[in-house]
Amino acid sequence: MRLWRALRIGTVAVLFSAATVSAVFATDFSTRLKEADAVRSADPARFASLLTELNADAESANAQEKFQLDYLNAYALAYRGDYGQAIEQGKALMQSAADVALRFRAGALIVNSFAATRQFSEGLQYLDSMLALLDQIKDPELRHQGIGVAALLYNQVGQYDLGRHYSEMILAEEPAARAQCYANHLRLEALYHLDQLPRDDATIRRAIDQCVTNNELLLANLLRGQLARKWAAENRYAEAVDYLKASLPEVEATRYPRLIGEIHSLLAQYEYHLGHAELAEEHARQAIAQSSGIAFSLPLVLAYKTLYDTAIERGDTAAALEQYRNYAEADKAYLDATKARELAVQLAKHETLQKTQTIELLNRQNRVLQLEQKVSKQAATNTQLVLALVLLLLASLAFWAYRIKRVQIELKRLAETDALTGLSNRGH
Repeated sequence: MRLWRALRIGTVAVLFSAATVSAVFATDFSTRLKEADAVRSADPARFASLLTELNADAESANAQEKFQLDYLNAYALAYRGDYGQAIEQGKALMQSAADVALRFRAGALIVNSFAATRQFSEGLQYLDSMLALLDQIKDPELRHQGIGVAALLYNQVGQYDLGRHYSEMILAEEPAARAQCYANHLRLEALYHLDQLPRDDATIRRAIDQCVTNNELLLANLLRGQLARKWAAENRYAEAVDYLKASLPEVEATRYPRLIGEIHSLLAQYEYHLGHAELAEEHARQAIAQSSGIAFSLPLVLAYKTLYDTAIERGDTAAALEQYRNYAEADKAYLDATKARELAVQLAKHETLQKTQTIELLNRQNRVLQLEQKVSKQAATNTQLVLALVLLLLASLAFWAYRIKRVQIELKRLAETDALTGLSNRGH
């Protein structure tokens, strides 16, 4: 008996220990998942490390956590430039995830990826689907993420007024630090293209400092690129080069190909303008290495243009011809994408107009149906009133016929009866 009791106690202890370990693993997975989500843009190296761990321990996750892990994997694909796979995984999440917030995030990732690949028609379609969920999203940070993607896409398609509108919508709602940093970047980008940037540098510098303070180095360096463009437009090329070179180690630490390619492309242009052909070539080649896998890349176009210009300058005809071909091919692809962008905007406007007209037509049809229902209801009411009046008239006629008959009978009785004796005075 003692042996049996000891075995039972031991079994319970083992089961309790297993349950405790399982709970600890589950809690640990959830904690790491939240941390990975929090540092995904601020600390790319930590994010990559956590994602590797989470994928290795994915079996310990529940269904919702697996969906969240799928989202982070899709985000990682987009971050390193594999937008096609990111879009496919995002679509799968939008179709299968039960959580509306996760579907909203997946939609934002898809739109962001379509913006990066300049597939604007698809991006605008998914933007409509994503914004349709916006009223159901109560988390301000998540709302701002989606609105920010709308601002990004509208900037990408050249609708800078809308880009400014959506970015200022975020800033008006007192957003969290990351959302404020992102919205400032998008707003300043829109203002740059609208030729409405403030003349001084203070606004951009404040936005950069705010991003740096919150360790949002990717966004900070995108803003630095914006400031460098402003300086180049003001013929301050030397300042722009020194400024970008100082931040280059930080740029490369982000591991973000689009940003790295963009900064090297800017350096290539500005170094060439300053007469530093060798440095210009070096930066141009690095820009090409980072941008070659990104379709329709403007940094790629400008990098090939720089290589062509430097080859012409040193009299290398063969190299110049090769780089011109590369430049022409990249430029054509970019121009085709630009035309596609304009077409996508026109199609989106046409679809919106069609939807508006369809809604107006449906509203008119509804109003007609409502009027018909009112007329039918009124006709039914009128019929009931007429019937009631007829019944009342018949009832009145019957009543008065009855009363008249009673009066006739009473008068006849009085006429045939002697008033004094009460005897009938009518002869038989």
